[in-house]
Amino acid sequence: MEGGLIAETAARSLPVLPTQLMEAAGNLLLFALLVRVYRRRGDRPGTVAGVYCMGYAALRFTVEAFRGDPRMAVGTLSISQAASLGVALFGLALVLRARKQGAESA
Repeated sequence: MEGGLIAETAARSLPVLPTQLMEAAGNLLLFALLVRVYRRRGDRPGTVAGVYCMGYAALRFTVEAFRGDPRMAVGTLSISQAASLGVALFGLALVLRARKQGAESA
């Protein structure tokens, strides 16, 4: 075991969580949420895109916490978690802008 890795000749590996399946299930739930948002607020440009950005950022941030492989770090966060925070803020800005434009046109 060199560098914390299991030898290629090992009969088994360490147990892992299926993060790809977790993310796929989360994306399916996010899709259902987006359909609902579109049906209720689809007339406001930017709302669905903003909700998607916030939802995917939250999903990705959470799934990253379960991954076991080493990645670049930004403080205590992985690079993907740090990027997710930025995407979530962008999504929030889109939703707030759509809400403001909707209030002005009403």
